Amino acid sequence: MISYISLAGMEGQSWITIILVNAVALILSASVLDGVEIKGFGKSIMVAIVLALLNATLGALLKVLTFPISVLTLGLFTFVINAFILKITANLLSGFYIRSFGRAFLLSLILALINALLFAIF
Repeated sequence: MISYISLAGMEGQSWITIILVNAVALILSASVLDGVEIKGFGKSIMVAIVLALLNATLGALLKVLTFPISVLTLGLFTFVINAFILKITANLLSGFYIRSFGRAFLLSLILALINALLFAIF
């Protein structure tokens, strides 16, 4: 499963490429998902950086702690963890707004799909 804010499986990509692709994915996602707002491309880069840092720290810890649940749900619980990290990021940064946890969950799914497509191209 591809996690939109994970570096696993992207060893050939530079950090800059990963951040830029995630920033583009955030802008595209916010444009199609009601209840998600991001104020410009510069803010999306900041959000992508914070998401990467939170996922590398808190996300990794949560994925270890919830491993049994992830196994039972065939990895789908990862989207719940990603939604939680998205909500934390939205609370930390002004200019990035997610209306509800449900919207964060949908954003998590959309970001995973867009990132899979963008990384397949690049």
